[in-house]
Amino acid sequence: MNEPKAYPATDVRFGVTHSSEVLFLTGGLLAHPQAPGTLLLGPVRHESRIVYVGPNDAIDVFKIAAEAGAYFVGSNRTYLSSPERCETWQPNPGSKSFVEQSSDAWSGISHAASVAGDTAYSDLSRYLSISMSSAALRLREVSQRHHEQLVWSLQAGRKSGSRFANSALHELYLAIHSLVAEMCSARDYLAHLCAIHVQAKDGTDSLARLVKWIEKRGAEQASRSQFAALMMAANGTEESPHWLSKLGDVRNRLMHRQPMAADPDSSVLLYEVRSTSLCEFGTVRLSSRSRDADGADAEDPFVSLLRFWIELEGLARSCAANAKYPVQHPVFVAVD
Repeated sequence: MNEPKAYPATDVRFGVTHSSEVLFLTGGLLAHPQAPGTLLLGPVRHESRIVYVGPNDAIDVFKIAAEAGAYFVGSNRTYLSSPERCETWQPNPGSKSFVEQSSDAWSGISHAASVAGDTAYSDLSRYLSISMSSAALRLREVSQRHHEQLVWSLQAGRKSGSRFANSALHELYLAIHSLVAEMCSARDYLAHLCAIHVQAKDGTDSLARLVKWIEKRGAEQASRSQFAALMMAANGTEESPHWLSKLGDVRNRLMHRQPMAADPDSSVLLYEVRSTSLCEFGTVRLSSRSRDADGADAEDPFVSLLRFWIELEGLARSCAANAKYPVQHPVFVAVD
């Protein structure tokens, strides 16, 4: 591979910046890093105050969070040396072996395609990068909306098992709608890129059209493409749909048949307290106004969406490894 082109950068400044970090979990829980390798977990109510408990080893904190029914969503770092809000968000990658986010990988692929003069592939790769980055940020927003509801529940002294609604609940619905929409936009950009790999007809710009084309005329071309194999495996079949197809069903329900705010299965928030090996932790989640006939609640919708995110991130990374171009980020060289 040729050496990447270096771009001159002027007025480069060096300095020291300060930052703070917070880890988001489902249920509204947060973890604040303390000394290296240790975290404070909360919030919890102690007498009349909202506090975070610990510090404890990071591995133990995640085990305690799991006892409370919470899962890691991502980490947010806020830089404090600028008058403007400056943050970086690292969503749950789904695997410890992942280093670079798929949004970054596809941005590098877009740059390599642009250098090669392949404008169509470069543009689609950039659009995919933007959608994956946007979906990741919506994960953070959904986490933030859960967290504020948990803090309010603690301040109000709610009892475990309380089901409630308030005006801010609609903001959580909107954040979830946006998350699902961005994930499905990324899905369709992946499908459009796949269509280029298998030389599908013009206009094959969505997963539905890609599947239809492959089933009717493109099975042979698709069989020779690892990119297509990844997409079709994630989608499954009509008789046995897999997660990518089910994500589309969620999107179609929210966008075309029933918004989440009108769904009786997510009409209220449920506040629950669970005992852990550290202390009792409260969490909040969307739920129905009453339990099912068998006395159980369905899975937390946010946990379900987090599962979709982890699958989509993994698919986007795997497809990046089979892209037409390598991941090649631009290189900048400071000049006087």
